Amino acid sequence: NRGCMEEFFGKHREEEEVKQEKEASKETNADRDTTLKEDDKAAKANANKFNSHAHPKVEEGSPEWEILAERNHLDLILYDFIKMLYQKQERMINKYALERKQNAVENVEAKQ
Repeated sequence: NRGCMEEFFGKHREEEEVKQEKEASKETNADRDTTLKEDDKAAKANANKFNSHAHPKVEEGSPEWEILAERNHLDLILYDFIKMLYQKQERMINKYALERKQNAVENVEAKQ
């Protein structure tokens, strides 16, 4: 009933008030979209500047490598874990894709 609805949602607002709120929302969204587009352009412009200075490569096993490995020990453990995880995921996805392909072939053959 209307009384319950008004109690729960509040009094019915005039249509004009609702329209004004919608228009204000559209303007806010348009401003936000413009800002996001500008931010995206700036990010793309700076993307190539991430590592703009030349740095020498650090060879695995070198003294520099050992110092970095010691300082970033937990990062290296995490990196190794992530590599292992991605390899497992790749095998799972490939297995799934192969099974789907085989099922599709079997379905086609069954229809013939």
